[in-house]
Amino acid sequence: MEPDLSPSKPAAAPSRKIRLPVLILLLAFVIFCVTSVGRKSATYDETHYLGAGRYLLTTHRWDLPDSLLHPVFWTVWHDLPLLTVSAPGRVWDERADILRGQNILALRTDDSLLNACRLMSLPFAVGLGLIIFAWSCKLYGDTGGILSLLFFCFCPNFLAHAPLMTPDLTLSCLAVATVWRLWRLTGQPTRLNLLWAGIALGLMLLTKYTALLLVPNGWSRSAFRPTRSSEHALKFPTQTARTILSCESLCRM
Repeated sequence: MEPDLSPSKPAAAPSRKIRLPVLILLLAFVIFCVTSVGRKSATYDETHYLGAGRYLLTTHRWDLPDSLLHPVFWTVWHDLPLLTVSAPGRVWDERADILRGQNILALRTDDSLLNACRLMSLPFAVGLGLIIFAWSCKLYGDTGGILSLLFFCFCPNFLAHAPLMTPDLTLSCLAVATVWRLWRLTGQPTRLNLLWAGIALGLMLLTKYTALLLVPNGWSRSAFRPTRSSEHALKFPTQTARTILSCESLCRM
């Protein structure tokens, strides 16, 4: 008898015995990311982005070119730690992007301001790991969930991008969250699932403009049809991975 892996089946909570391995894996991932933050020098993109979100929040103006590079959510999110920093207005109003970032870094003798902004990506990195774990548990049980989380926590790409102030990992988290909630919505079309799917989709679109590429790509696939076929449910993660990877590839162009 084939297992029922369709999204219409109520999600079973992971057993208590695997909570400790999940906690250990996520803790190891966080430690790797936090310890690598202080060892990385500022990249070109990071000095380019630094201060644009604070400028938006404090002036409510969109006349800074860097404030238009990405949608408002990510631009503002990574700059929230800078709201606690007092500095001359000329530092924040600098029009040259690289010079503005260098002036902000120069406010401290170390990279503490940059590192604080970098750590704003960490909640999305952990969230992505939890989504991967929960979705895998739903499809393949506790063993599949632990194995997927293990691959995530020690993946070089995630370990490299999580400690950086770039929108790539945030977009990855919200893209996976959107497809996951849409998958849940097809099997259980409740108002709550619709609400979560809408929130995830909205935040994804507010993170990076190229997230728009995921919308027609995702809806063009037959994976969102409600079904109770285990064969179709097993096929869905592969289709989802291809969709997200194609979006990520275009995002880096």
